[in-house]
Amino acid sequence: MERSASTGNRLEATSQSTGEITLSARGLPVGGIKEELLAARGVGIREVILPEQNEKNVNEDLTPELREILERGFRLGKIRVLVATSTLATGVNLPVKNVVIAKRWRWRYFRPLQKWIRAKLTTSEFENMAGRAGRLGMADGGGRAMLVTPSRWDQANWMRDVVSGAPDEVEPTLKNQHLVEVVANLLASHLCGTENQITEFLLESFTGAVYWRPSLGLPAFRGKVHEAVNELAKHHLVTRHQDGTLTISEVGRVAALRGMSVRSVMTFSDWATKARLADFTPLEVLFVASLTPDGQQGLLKLSTAEHSRGDYVNRTIAVIRELRAERRPAFAYVIENPDKLSYERVKGLKKALLLHEWIEEGKVEALERDHNVYAGAIHHLATDFSWLVEAQAEIGEILGWPVERTQQLRQIAARLRHGVRPDLLPLARLDVPGLGRTYLRRLADAGILAAEQARDASADTLLAALRNRGVVARLRGALELAQVLPLPLPAAASPIGDSPAESERCAPEAHVDDLPKDCSLGAPEILEPGVLEPAAAEPVQPTQPKRAPRLRFTRRYDRKRCWIELDGKVASLSPALFVLLLRIALGRLRSEAWVHKVDLGAKGYGWNLMSRLRKELKRQLGDAVLALIENDGDGRYRLALSADEIEIVLAELAEHLSHDVRDAVADLNRAAAA
Repeated sequence: MERSASTGNRLEATSQSTGEITLSARGLPVGGIKEELLAARGVGIREVILPEQNEKNVNEDLTPELREILERGFRLGKIRVLVATSTLATGVNLPVKNVVIAKRWRWRYFRPLQKWIRAKLTTSEFENMAGRAGRLGMADGGGRAMLVTPSRWDQANWMRDVVSGAPDEVEPTLKNQHLVEVVANLLASHLCGTENQITEFLLESFTGAVYWRPSLGLPAFRGKVHEAVNELAKHHLVTRHQDGTLTISEVGRVAALRGMSVRSVMTFSDWATKARLADFTPLEVLFVASLTPDGQQGLLKLSTAEHSRGDYVNRTIAVIRELRAERRPAFAYVIENPDKLSYERVKGLKKALLLHEWIEEGKVEALERDHNVYAGAIHHLATDFSWLVEAQAEIGEILGWPVERTQQLRQIAARLRHGVRPDLLPLARLDVPGLGRTYLRRLADAGILAAEQARDASADTLLAALRNRGVVARLRGALELAQVLPLPLPAAASPIGDSPAESERCAPEAHVDDLPKDCSLGAPEILEPGVLEPAAAEPVQPTQPKRAPRLRFTRRYDRKRCWIELDGKVASLSPALFVLLLRIALGRLRSEAWVHKVDLGAKGYGWNLMSRLRKELKRQLGDAVLALIENDGDGRYRLALSADEIEIVLAELAEHLSHDVRDAVADLNRAAAA
């Protein structure tokens, strides 16, 4: 067993360290962290000590499925300790009792330099992280926040500056925004219609009072507003009328409604004008999107070595030639000047090439290895670019593109969301949890490419193709629901179950042993082709025909929302609101019609949750639904429905994809048994 040369402590065989050290014993950061971690894992190393400056490389690029596995494991007590970045620590909603903060700084993205920098932890950031401990309704018995300091001197400083420090200074929100975008948003909102109105409105804002007016003054700021309007008018985003009024154009409205950078819309407009009648490839669409300010914000790392070696330039040029797209204007500069490309342009090539391989159904493990990126980053990047390509389609429509060409763009956007080729889109759009790319391709290989074909196929046929009983059950349920209640699909949604990690890691051939077999999808059973065993049915006595249920609790769960049906209409609720309504409904089905708020399991948030439930139902189903939940004025609630108008199948809900629903059903079953 090895020993440390500096301390003499013994080192475990499963622990190793990496980094560089100077003659003065100062540790230096190194590159290739991901490769070193993968190599260490391959030889059985379970603990790797990294230089402190490399902390930013250990990121939170988790897919939604992996994040759900971690959260569920922590709630069940199987995971006792979570080591989180400062960004993740400010957004954790888990039953945490102890929060340990060991550093007084955090990584922050500095946009002027387009790089990550170390910034001191502020008082509000400390309070946000420390507030995770013992949150009301999440953890019983309170909580503690602990600061770990290297010395007593640091302890005194931290307590004075961070814990007991003065509130952080309020930063002007509009200070770091481009004035062009601020002006465009004001015109799109119809709050202002002339340059004078825009100037007066902005100077009356908080940013105007503390920044623009003191630093620029009225004449100079009026000139800045005039320049911004001229730039918008130059790119046909604003129309200037003879009487001095200004109106936003349809293209400018797209930028405002989607929250896009005006410069992104300008780039798309210029490209759409040139590509109106020319053939384009998905790679070109992705590359143009990567060069916009919104596309550049997608966090994907490009190491200095990758940039200097020119790997992505050569690889992209090879794909361009394979697609015979050398003459396209978007690629002209890349083809002619491969050695003169800027860092951001090379990073754009990396993003475009990665996403192009993603929509061509490249294996996720190969994408991670070849592009030095994690599955979660691929998922987030694909979602962001799907949104951008949808905007490209809208701009194309406004500029007079033929319908079939805008449909090509929308098809690319859908392929980005699901990571599939065009032939798999009809089934992918069903958004069936767990039916990822691997399973979709298995269905295609079996000749099942459309919802009608899947609906006509027998359970044995589907099981023979998928070899997963849980996915078959969810697919058949989704097909039945889509046939009875066809639902519109949001254009920019990123459904759970189609992330790059899920489709590969949940498949039997993925060979990832460290992940739970269920991949957060309810522990499906992997089977050889066989026959679905029907549930044993008890003899049914002839009865009078029952009325169709008015309220039905479904197993559908997507985009972290649970779904109900009421009088033929569908509504989506958060898991907490779904469970609350479920408890009230079960009270009506059992002997006690009224349910006291103490028995609703909402702890200190009972009244707040009930108010939110009513507002959510009213928003989606109308005012008539307000009479659904009755209150006796003494803290008890019931549904204004008879028992035969409610349909609840607890056996199905016990296998719900939301762990909150599963836990609630388990509690209800235990209470009923007791």
